[in-house]
Amino acid sequence: MLLSCLKLWNFRRFGAEGDIDLKKPHLVVHLRKGLNVLIGENDSGKSAIIDAIRLTLGTHSSEWTRIVDDDFFCDSTRLRIELFFTGLIDDEAKHFIEWPTVSGEIYR
Repeated sequence: MLLSCLKLWNFRRFGAEGDIDLKKPHLVVHLRKGLNVLIGENDSGKSAIIDAIRLTLGTHSSEWTRIVDDDFFCDSTRLRIELFFTGLIDDEAKHFIEWPTVSGEIYR
């Protein structure tokens, strides 16, 4: 199983004024099999990317995560986080049965 793509709309620093256009995410991060490294200046959004993944998948750490007002871009009232997985086998997929939408391809 591989987390292959993350898409964000109006999440923290990644957003725009107006309504959410599902065909135009404000951030798209493609991940590859193996090691992926996020590099950037302070306050460039590295932690936002990790936090979006943690918010979506949950965590087993003692830290409780939830969406707060600061997670919304500017004065937005809606945000969206999409995670795309590839290579799921049935035994792995059963853990995500509540969330997935099956798609033939990831739009770019």
